[in-house]
Amino acid sequence: MIRSPIRLGRTLTVTWLLGGLALASSHPTRGLEAPATTTRPPLAALASVQPTLPAPTELLSAPYLTTVSTNHPAVLATNRLAVSETNEASLIPVSPALIESAPIVNTGTLRNPLHAPDVEDRIESCRLQLEAARQLRRENRTAEATALLTTVIGNPVATEELKRQALLELAVAAHQAGLLARAQYLYADYVHRHPGDANVPEVLLRQGLLYREMGAHTNALNKFFGVLSSSLAVKYERLDYYQRLVLQAQAEIAETHLLQGRYDEAVFNLQRLLKLESPHLNRSRVRFKLLQALAQLERDAEVIAQGTEFLRAHPGEAEEPEVRFLLATSFKRLGRNQEALVQVLQLLASQANNPDLPPEQWRYWQQRTGNDLANRLYQEGDYQSALLVYQQLAKVSSAPAWQLPVVYQIGLVFEKLKQPARAYEQYDQILTQAPALSTNAPNPNLQMLIDMAKWRRGFIMWQTNAELASQPILLSASTTNAVAQLP
Repeated sequence: MIRSPIRLGRTLTVTWLLGGLALASSHPTRGLEAPATTTRPPLAALASVQPTLPAPTELLSAPYLTTVSTNHPAVLATNRLAVSETNEASLIPVSPALIESAPIVNTGTLRNPLHAPDVEDRIESCRLQLEAARQLRRENRTAEATALLTTVIGNPVATEELKRQALLELAVAAHQAGLLARAQYLYADYVHRHPGDANVPEVLLRQGLLYREMGAHTNALNKFFGVLSSSLAVKYERLDYYQRLVLQAQAEIAETHLLQGRYDEAVFNLQRLLKLESPHLNRSRVRFKLLQALAQLERDAEVIAQGTEFLRAHPGEAEEPEVRFLLATSFKRLGRNQEALVQVLQLLASQANNPDLPPEQWRYWQQRTGNDLANRLYQEGDYQSALLVYQQLAKVSSAPAWQLPVVYQIGLVFEKLKQPARAYEQYDQILTQAPALSTNAPNPNLQMLIDMAKWRRGFIMWQTNAELASQPILLSASTTNAVAQLP
């Protein structure tokens, strides 16, 4: 530590003065004593006196200076002053104002900025940016998160671990934002840069789902199979996680085959999944997909078996309406109309028994299943069964677009059953609602239906009048024939 010349001189002066005082006190015969009298000695006597002072080496030796510099109060005070001033100057930090305004003095003379942060501070800054970006991604502020993550990846000071995490965060942010192609590229880059990373199996799973969403089913299958192979080298402490990962990859393989229309491969993979005893498997979902594949292959006996088991083992599931539709269709194809009718009637009445399921989903399958079966029964001449289904369908929705066509079909069924009066009531019900419909936005289909109902009602009226008018003629003809046959 270098002291200023003034302070150093002051310290040496005090030290030498105190050293002389100490020397005089420790050597009284050699010290300067006050004369006993005021009589001045003769010059000759003074000349004969030879003072005996210590040699310079003795004066500068340790016993004199050490004793004085460490024990004397004045020396101690002087040293404390010098040390305190130096320590206080070294502990005072650089003013934040100077650090924050560093660009003012960055004239290019120095290779590095005057107040450049050290490496540890810059790494900590990257870590904080990564955490901030992760929070932004959780809040779905993906554009802001992407900007921060790109900064971390491009920072030469950031560690490889920080860059690895930032790259994966960047891929997930793109995936959340719906940027499928960009997310696919970033996931692939992650796998390329970190092939042995523990996150690679799940990254491959996400790539497969992305490819399938993009319509690239073959690439999707390759990624799903990659999950199976990459999960072989797993760490024991994460075994449960990798088991669930492999299970999902197997299910996604079967689902992809189903979407491709490769129903035989889908059935094979789904049946193999159902044989597993894993507690992580959603068995109702797998069995439902198996039902869909079997229905596409028209393997009706297996559809009936699996569908019946589904309704028994998984009551109240959201897929129940479609399962009943598949059962009714298979029963109908096998000519088991009554069993098909039972499934449809249960479907039409089951929404009240399952109020927690989505009403829109129930309504769709009720309308589709009921209308399909009722129309088939009507075409096959089973009018009583068709009438029963149509009457239940009329309760599904009160919307005119659904209600009026069903009422019209009921009118046609009554005509087939030779009940013109009840058919007339159905057509008249449609025409009663016509004025209210005309005030709303015109619907060409409903307008055509109203015209048809009007014509059918007029036809029934004409037919009834014609039959009434023909009754006297028929009665007269029958009487004449009876009289002619008399003897």
